[in-house]
Amino acid sequence: MPSDPRLFFDSSIAETVDTPSHLVDAGRLRHNLAVLQNIRRQAGCRVLASLKAFAFPELARLISGELDGLSISSVNEAVLAEELGARAIHAHAPAWNRKSLSRVAGICTHISLNSLSQWERHRATKGSGGGPSLGLRVNPQRSAATAECYDPCRPGSRLGARAAAVAEADLDGLEGLHVHALCEAGADDLERVVAALDDFEPLLKRCRWVNLGGGHNLTHPDYRRDLLAEVIAGLRRRHDVEVFLEPGAAVVWDCGVMVVEVLDIVRNGVDVAIIDASVVAHCPDVLEIPRRPAVLGARRGAGGPFVYALGGNSCMASDVFGTFSFDRPLRVGERLQLLDMAHYSMVRTSFFNGLAPPGIVIVDGGRPHSARQFGYGDYRRMIG
Repeated sequence: MPSDPRLFFDSSIAETVDTPSHLVDAGRLRHNLAVLQNIRRQAGCRVLASLKAFAFPELARLISGELDGLSISSVNEAVLAEELGARAIHAHAPAWNRKSLSRVAGICTHISLNSLSQWERHRATKGSGGGPSLGLRVNPQRSAATAECYDPCRPGSRLGARAAAVAEADLDGLEGLHVHALCEAGADDLERVVAALDDFEPLLKRCRWVNLGGGHNLTHPDYRRDLLAEVIAGLRRRHDVEVFLEPGAAVVWDCGVMVVEVLDIVRNGVDVAIIDASVVAHCPDVLEIPRRPAVLGARRGAGGPFVYALGGNSCMASDVFGTFSFDRPLRVGERLQLLDMAHYSMVRTSFFNGLAPPGIVIVDGGRPHSARQFGYGDYRRMIG
């Protein structure tokens, strides 16, 4: 049995893998997919998984097969989604050039253009012979994002057209509306964003579908799925549209840990445990938000008897995961597990300082198997 309720697998597996490594549990992923399938039935909506949050092919293929499709933001993601056999592929990016959009249009079922100028430039993409259904991303000027760097509706945002701008625009051929204004949000936040779509009433009258974006905590146990169903039912009833959600983090929420090893303990006013992973190279959102991962067997902050800053192994002075309290002293050579690290970490790793990204180990039925390791060849190809 797991040694911690947040884990589906036995945490002793962490002692058997090379470090650093992502341990991703397929059982937990299937649990999340079952929750998302129930949401589809209860709310009468379509659920897509966002590849920008998690794209490891071995498990992304499972995700694609269980949900209605995938959402993508680049040519490479579109090609991967096609390779994975996604039934529906929704595309959005801040801007496309003609070559990229032509490639994406040959793959995707839906494309949401980000601005009126992109609409004017690329509206002919659909053409008389069919092709992807075209939509427009809108900015409702109402967001649930608490971190400014993740707020798509902040002042000066480049993401989405405002209601005043679309009022007089020529949108002939428009079939859909895309809005993404949430980040790790609940159903009450979605309710407020959907209410703000009333400003786009004339636009909605011509639409066949609405994509409500990502940022929904759909798989969290306290998420109000009854309210979600109510909000989506109201939107469908008022405007006779098909509704899509495209969660990212929620698909793989609590599905993976990052296993690291303590390499050294430095005492310099505070105790710093240096581990063999890096915030800068492997977990950039820890600096950006900032996000503080939970650590198995520890508490965030300095409230316990043994307090350590967890430092990364790059030359960047700010390469610190945060401060954590333990009930016992740490020792060089022991393993630590950083929890809920599957989303937005595996897809954002780099070779900064030449540090190899963590390996990827899949746990299925309690049995781990090494799915990917990174070495000098990967580093050399990246730098040219």
